[in-house]
Amino acid sequence: MPESIQPGEPRDVERVNATDAVHAALEPDDGDFGMAAIRLALVPSPIGGLAQELVPSPSERQHRRALEALARVIDDLSDRVDADSWRTVIGTEEFDSAFVRATEAAQRAAAEEKRRLIWFALVNGWVREKAAETRDRLLEIVDRYTLEDFKALDGLVGMAEGNADEWISVESDHHGFAMTDALKLDHGEANAYVQRFDADGLVMVYDQPELRKASNGPWIATRRSVLVRPLALELLEFIKQPT
Repeated sequence: MPESIQPGEPRDVERVNATDAVHAALEPDDGDFGMAAIRLALVPSPIGGLAQELVPSPSERQHRRALEALARVIDDLSDRVDADSWRTVIGTEEFDSAFVRATEAAQRAAAEEKRRLIWFALVNGWVREKAAETRDRLLEIVDRYTLEDFKALDGLVGMAEGNADEWISVESDHHGFAMTDALKLDHGEANAYVQRFDADGLVMVYDQPELRKASNGPWIATRRSVLVRPLALELLEFIKQPT
């Protein structure tokens, strides 16, 4: 509801109209609440400061942040993803389902950068013409992963020079040192990321025993190698800003 005006007080018409416009965007009359965020992006009002006054609780503030991030993404991509592209998918069951999941993920995100990655994923997976067949699985991973996860995955893929089916070592050779140095991780942290990526099907891990010599006699060590799988490359493309 718009803010009340007491008798005798000057009426700030521009401010009240802006408030009404935001409420109208967030309360669609066609029952399609999922599209409220897209309508919000089209409201010509000072959303930033005004929104903070309208939102009272942490969950609603996060909801507002998610919608504001979507509004900025729609505006940033307006020259690459036009209104017709959105109209084509709005109302389809596949898009509605993805929109709900993306909105929930964006509300849980604690950083603007993560929210933008989520909305890029929605655009790349459901609005652009060429969508990945694995888009539902990728969106689920995007929801769970932190910005640090994506940074580590990007570093690992970079070690493979962006090639899928490329075996690399994450042990004590030059590849291993490059990974820990670039990501500022110790050996245990790096392997924790590798294990997570392995569980999600982004890489394959192979631990090869090998005999090593030492002054007190030979001993058996394990050399860990990692195979970057195509899904890892798909994921990184999935969260990129559309071009």
